[in-house]
Amino acid sequence: MDVPFKNYELIMALILIIAVIFMVVAFVKITIEHEEHKDDNA
Repeated sequence: MDVPFKNYELIMALILIIAVIFMVVAFVKITIEHEEHKDDNA
């Protein structure tokens, strides 16, 4: 039963890492878009 538990932890860790990376990429994309809008307004 130890192997399935370890696999479960590994899957959860991968999902967490992917979620964090996705959030960072989305945040950077939004920030760049805001900067572009600022340039357009200026």
